[in-house]
Amino acid sequence: MISVIGLGNMGEALARAFLRKGYRVTVWNRTAAKADRLAAEGARRAESVAEAAEAGRFVVVCVTTYEIAHRLLEPAQAP
Repeated sequence: MISVIGLGNMGEALARAFLRKGYRVTVWNRTAAKADRLAAEGARRAESVAEAAEAGRFVVVCVTTYEIAHRLLEPAQAP
């Protein structure tokens, strides 16, 4: 199981590549609608960052800065 957090151009492309290779993929994005296409292709949509992180044996974080990554992944501040 692989989780992808952040579904901009790179995150979406990585999630899609994992799906095409047969991996089970969980996805999360601040704008939930960005997960719609991937969900239609077989990805599981997480309702929170914590849910996405817990679902994956491997977690790929694709956001624009380390600051955003830290903010998303800190439990007290996760959206």
